[in-house]
Amino acid sequence: MKKRNTAAILLASTLMLALVGCEGVPNASEGSSDLEMTEEAKREVAKAEMVASEDASAIASSAASTATEAATAASSETSAAAATTASSTAASTDSTNNKDAATTASSADKTTNSAASTAASTTSTTTTTQQTPAKLADHEIMYNGKAISVLNDASKTLADLGSYKNKKSYGANELTYSYDYITFSTYTGESPELPLALSVLDSKSILTSRNIGIGDSKDKVISAYGNPAKSENYTGQTGSEYVYTYEFGTYNLYFYFNSKENNVLWYGFDNNTTVAKNKQQTKASTNTNTTVNIDTSKLQDHQFTYNNNVISIFSDFNTINQAMGGYNPSDSNIQNLQSLYSYGKNEAVGMISRNDFGTETPITISTRKPVMTTSRGIKVGSSKDELIAAYGTPNGKHAQVFDGPTGRELTEEEYVQYFGESFVYDMGDYTISFSVENGKVASIEYKNDANYDKFQWS
Repeated sequence: MKKRNTAAILLASTLMLALVGCEGVPNASEGSSDLEMTEEAKREVAKAEMVASEDASAIASSAASTATEAATAASSETSAAAATTASSTAASTDSTNNKDAATTASSADKTTNSAASTAASTTSTTTTTQQTPAKLADHEIMYNGKAISVLNDASKTLADLGSYKNKKSYGANELTYSYDYITFSTYTGESPELPLALSVLDSKSILTSRNIGIGDSKDKVISAYGNPAKSENYTGQTGSEYVYTYEFGTYNLYFYFNSKENNVLWYGFDNNTTVAKNKQQTKASTNTNTTVNIDTSKLQDHQFTYNNNVISIFSDFNTINQAMGGYNPSDSNIQNLQSLYSYGKNEAVGMISRNDFGTETPITISTRKPVMTTSRGIKVGSSKDELIAAYGTPNGKHAQVFDGPTGRELTEEEYVQYFGESFVYDMGDYTISFSVENGKVASIEYKNDANYDKFQWS
């Protein structure tokens, strides 16, 4: 295009020279008059000027078109280079019209750069958004790259958790699935099964939505969640623990603490809707039981009665669990090594077991409710005198108990103040312990010492 424009200008110049002669344009000193041009010569000059003007306009249009194409591909370095070339081409033209074209191209080039900058900014923003993970809700945890929630459908949670290590059925309406560091319990009283409870055990890498995990201090939990709705003492892994309950309406979050070190031992979630259904079903089942009179005089000391069934501390886990009516997952703490299984209304009876070798092994069965009766007719509410008359003077000593805030062992006076008088009867392979408060039996515990001695205890 530049070559054609230059040729047109040279043509016009040649015609002018032909008209005035080879000597060039005469000056005023030679006394020359105004030069006259033929009509044909004038037409040729006008034609040449029109060609030059049209070519310059074409250059400007081409430059603007090139710049527009460059703006369309703003993120491409090749397109940006094309826009720059268009500007350079237009600027090199000598005519005034060509300078205008260069100005147009330069403006288009600026638009191109602005578009490229906007496109780059948009791309950067999009990339940042995709890389930022979604914030977990308070009922969710992250496990194997999946957000797990006790509020999700049980089928979804089971799919997200993957293959379970084992599955146990406790009672008619509960299933518990065990995974690495997690247990998930479901309610089977309806079809499909419903989510009941989710617990995180042993792993410090599985955190709540507020970055709390196993091993964290009580102060860190309070800093993240505030003061709990409930704080209760709890007999669990160490024998001296406490639990903080945070209520969120449709679900509860629990943190279980070691009272000696005040750090999180494990934590879990309950689906409150399903828990209510499970409790209602348990209550209905309890109300349908018929009363059967059992002659306790024929029982041995390692046996007791509960819900019209005879239970022995020497029985295996499944036998005890079935006789007790199946444990309540929402009130239980099921872990890989040591678990607490809860039975009856309002956690009437608790059983601690160990699972070090892949089989649940009963260690203790205890209650603070008048639901268990010993072979000698003693239950919660019996008088101290009745207890001594039935079992005589105690020959054992209660276990050590430590103060949560200070970590020191309680004195005997402090122990009595907190737990009442202790009456421990060592029967050889098992122990029966009673606590007495205000002259009445307040608790009963059966302990399988033969099973206890099989395991390491901290």
